[in-house]
Amino acid sequence: MPQGYSIGIFNSIDESGSEVLPDASVFFNPEYFKALESAQFGGFSFLYGKVYKDTKLAGIIYFQLIDLSFVKIGSVIHAEPYGKFMKLVSEKITRSLLGNKGDKKHFLLVNGNMCVSGNFGIYMLDEHKSFLPDIYDKILEAAEATVSKFGELSVTIVKDFHFNADVLNKKLSSLNFIRFVMDPVMVLDMDPFWKTFDDYLSSLTSKYRLRTVNVMERLAGMELRILDVNDMELHKDRLELLYHAVVNKSPIRIIQPDIGYLIQLKKYMKDVFIVKSWFKDNEPVAFFTAFNFKGLTEAHHIGMDYHLNKEYSFYQNILYGL
Repeated sequence: MPQGYSIGIFNSIDESGSEVLPDASVFFNPEYFKALESAQFGGFSFLYGKVYKDTKLAGIIYFQLIDLSFVKIGSVIHAEPYGKFMKLVSEKITRSLLGNKGDKKHFLLVNGNMCVSGNFGIYMLDEHKSFLPDIYDKILEAAEATVSKFGELSVTIVKDFHFNADVLNKKLSSLNFIRFVMDPVMVLDMDPFWKTFDDYLSSLTSKYRLRTVNVMERLAGMELRILDVNDMELHKDRLELLYHAVVNKSPIRIIQPDIGYLIQLKKYMKDVFIVKSWFKDNEPVAFFTAFNFKGLTEAHHIGMDYHLNKEYSFYQNILYGL
C-alpha cells in the first residue's frame, strides 16, 4: 500500500458510515445505498470498500455480491425471445458460472452497479486517482476474502468504465481480467440557450420538429402525473405489470428488480428521484423515472403497456418527458 493509505470493507452502508464525497454521482449517495439495501433483492448483498488517506476518506469502492444459486435469478441470459441457439448459449454460461460443486453457494462479485449503466463502482477524489492502481488489488483481495466466508467465488466483474481513459486498465490487464464491450451510454448535452422545450424544438430541422410534435400529440387526452410514494403504493400492481413488461424483454437479466425497488428509491431519495406516469381512464399505462441531482438528469427504469405503445409512442415520449 502507498504510504498513508488504508482500506476498510463493510457489509452495510450504516456500518461503513455516511460520509459524502464532493462531486460524487447520486449513485454514491448513502441514501441511494440505503434504498438498494431496503429493496431486498433476492440473492443480493453489498460490500462497501472505503479508501482512507491519513484517516480522511479518499474514495469509495462499491461491490454487489450475487448468489448465483438463488432461485429468482434463473439463467444469466433471458433467452426465450432469441430462439434455441441463445438458449443453448445461456445454459452453457450459466453452467460455467455455477460450476460443478452443488454443495456450495457460488457468487458473482461485481465492482459496480447492476441496476444502472455507467462507472458507479469506483469513485476517488481527483488528488488520489493516480494511486488507485497501487491499492486496487488489495481492495479486491479484501472483498474476495469476504466472499470466501460465504461460498465460492465464480466470477468477478469490474463494470462499466472508460477503458482507454481509465487509470485502472493496465492493472486489470495484469490481474488477467478480460475486456468486453457492452451497449453504449447515451448522453445528451444541453445547449445553454435551451430554457424551455420550445427552445429545443426550434433548434431542430423542420422535418424532425414536425416528427416530434406528431409523436407528442399522440398522447392528447392522457394525463401525465408526478407520483409520490402514496401514489406508487396505490397503483403498485399496475405499475408492476408495466415494469415487468419492459424487464422481461431484456436479454441480460442477472438482476430482476420489482416495483418495490422504485418505491424504496422514492422513499429515500425523495425529490431527487422523479416518477411520472401517463394515465388513461385513471389507470397507469406507462411510466418513467429519473434522478435529478446536481444539475444532471439520469434516466432510470421505465414501464409501459406494449399493446398501446405503437399507438401512443410511449418510448419516444419518455425521452421527451425526461
